Amino acid sequence: MGTVAISVYNPDNEFATAPLQYAYTGDCRPEIESLDPAYGPEEGGTRVTIRGRNLSPLPYITQVMFGTGSAEIVPGGTSREVVVVTPPGTGTVDVLFVNPDSRFVILANAFRYGPGPPVDARFLRGDANRDGKRDVADAIKILGYLFSSDPLKCLDAADANDDGRIDIADAIRLLGTLFGGAGPLPPPYTAPGPDPTPDLLDCAE
Repeated sequence: MGTVAISVYNPDNEFATAPLQYAYTGDCRPEIESLDPAYGPEEGGTRVTIRGRNLSPLPYITQVMFGTGSAEIVPGGTSREVVVVTPPGTGTVDVLFVNPDSRFVILANAFRYGPGPPVDARFLRGDANRDGKRDVADAIKILGYLFSSDPLKCLDAADANDDGRIDIADAIRLLGTLFGGAGPLPPPYTAPGPDPTPDLLDCAE
């Protein structure tokens, strides 16, 4: 792991060395922990700091997409922090980060184009289908999003365990609360309210 020099030797022991030419990236998928800021104007040009793990900054070949637009990567990043400049776009878009070894991470609905920060929507934790109550239909809605591309109106509501991502653990957590005595979900649980723990998820409503 790390960046190394490359040396080429001839049979007569004459050699040449090119410093810092090859990077061992390891077998690590990139992870993104936060975008700062997570919104910007539709014309693009916002400098966004991406923080996470196993990020490959320039001069290595890395691609960052905001929706269908490719972001400009600012030189000088690290494996924990990369700065990019957003392309033009509209609405709320996914962010795709691809390392040189083609390993990637996609953050659904991670960046919002528009004036000012996203609206702090009110929701009920676990109410994935937004019908005002929590039941097995909400777990089915989460699984439909994961495996059948069934859209969610509010990602925060489907994030039943409040870990900042949507996966099968959310359906399991919700079913555990409904039928397995797992206790209440994280707030807002008793009544609709804003998300008390900031993350990259939001509500389209």
